[in-house]
Amino acid sequence: MSLEKDECKCPECQRRAEEHEESEAFGLAVLIALVPIMTLTLFGHIGLL
Repeated sequence: MSLEKDECKCPECQRRAEEHEESEAFGLAVLIALVPIMTLTLFGHIGLL
């Protein structure tokens, strides 16, 4: 059973799909924002800074 994006065209499914895309974009933005902080912390702990 495969899930395709265009399987259902009802307004509820479209709204849910949009919310899912926004949630993924926000999660990725948070992850990208945290990478420099984690890198500096790691380098600080191992004595490279």
